[in-house]
Amino acid sequence: MPNVHEAYAKEVLRAVFGERFNDQGGVRGPRDPSTAGRIIDGVIDGRIAVEITRAAAKHIAGEACLLAQHALPYKLLVVVPGGAYNDETATQAATNSLHAALNDSGLFRVVLLAGSGHDPRHQQDQDIFDFDTVKWPTSML
Repeated sequence: MPNVHEAYAKEVLRAVFGERFNDQGGVRGPRDPSTAGRIIDGVIDGRIAVEITRAAAKHIAGEACLLAQHALPYKLLVVVPGGAYNDETATQAATNSLHAALNDSGLFRVVLLAGSGHDPRHQQDQDIFDFDTVKWPTSML
């Protein structure tokens, strides 16, 4: 069962992406230490691996590294604020980690939400997903 912050982030993703966002069948699998990034929080359009995190900066950067290893071609890391000493720094560290691992900024997005499970800001968070992110990666074609 997801924690309150993960549940909130999934509500936002459903509001923004609608049926394009799936957090059901096939998303989570058994932990296999030899398969990094296998367990994720959702999928958008069957092509974008979604990971939701709220933690210290080094853990968020670690989540980004695992996400980079996922088999789906595109990656979206959603950072829920309040887990890191400085959420903006943590978000930048995750962006740097994904860029280093994938070497192509067109393959990933890192989004820092304004709200959390304890402090929901639905409209503000929906607005954070700008046109480019909502249409990504199809906007790149």
